[in-house]
Amino acid sequence: MSSRTPAADRLPPLPYASLYAGREFDAQQFPVTPELVRAYVALTGDDNPLYDDARAARAAGLDGPAMPPGLAGVWARRSYLARHRMLPGGVMAGQQLAFTAAVPVGETLTLSARVAEHEPDDPRRRVLLACEAHTAAGARAGAVTIDARWPEGDGR
Repeated sequence: MSSRTPAADRLPPLPYASLYAGREFDAQQFPVTPELVRAYVALTGDDNPLYDDARAARAAGLDGPAMPPGLAGVWARRSYLARHRMLPGGVMAGQQLAFTAAVPVGETLTLSARVAEHEPDDPRRRVLLACEAHTAAGARAGAVTIDARWPEGDGR
């Protein structure tokens, strides 16, 4: 057994008390690489040719292969957890996704996230997170709203 701690375990926790309404998280870069797309396809089995076949993508009216829409869940979580770790026991009660445009493979998205709603005394510990992704040209590629029930504890 290795004595090394995974990098995520070394990150500070993201406790409920730190999630005040209006809090903005540092912007993150999210490269949509061919390797990321291949890993997503291998993991999910979603092998739509639009993700890696330039000819199929052009036939569908795209400039080239496009990011699988399911990766929005990955970039949304990264937008607020890139510099923190999640405490165990949280629940995602809902998620809404809105796409503005197809994201080309090879694009680097800029991610942002903010706490849209948070009631400090809520016994359900509900947090609503608003996450967005923008292209290098500044166009909004999509938005994800996450309705979560935050875990207890402060991570110590």
